[in-house]
Amino acid sequence: MKFRQNKLLERMLRGAVLWAAGASLLVGPSSAFAAGPQALRTIRAIRALSNEDADRALPADFQATVTYYRASNRDLFMQEGDSGIYVHASTRLNLEPGDRVRVVGTTRGSFKPYVESKDIRLVGHGALPKPEHVTFAQMIRGETDCKLVTVHATVRSADIVPGSLSMEPSTYMQMSVDGEPVDANVDSIDENAL
Repeated sequence: MKFRQNKLLERMLRGAVLWAAGASLLVGPSSAFAAGPQALRTIRAIRALSNEDADRALPADFQATVTYYRASNRDLFMQEGDSGIYVHASTRLNLEPGDRVRVVGTTRGSFKPYVESKDIRLVGHGALPKPEHVTFAQMIRGETDCKLVTVHATVRSADIVPGSLSMEPSTYMQMSVDGEPVDANVDSIDENAL
């Protein structure tokens, strides 16, 4: 009799295990696996990625201050503290320097990791980060990539040129910084903006 009870109990347990396995297949994987990697919440965390990791399209969800936006090219530069980042923007918002925005998107690898946005929301408006005074050597090494900076330069030439992707003209300048050549495009033909 005891042998029969053990066999019955063994069948019941095997059935319960099979039922539990079947139920998890119907419901799907546990939420720990379904959620995927947690979103990167800071520019610093995104910029710390290798390009190989950034190319895995990791989720990003962060807030920062707009330092530059060109809608026609979808170019958005943002900064938080001493960290700057490029965002390939998908928004119809008319963003201005100083706007505080929330960006949701995925990472991509390039010169430095950047974010391909899926959603951008205006949070508010504030002051721009204080620009850091930098040297030509810092710029050429990429230390200042995507950050708001200021340099002392000698302007060698300035010309009004047609926009590359938009019909808006801009000012193309050739300058010398620390004796080295630097080109700049200013999104304006207003001499007061220069």
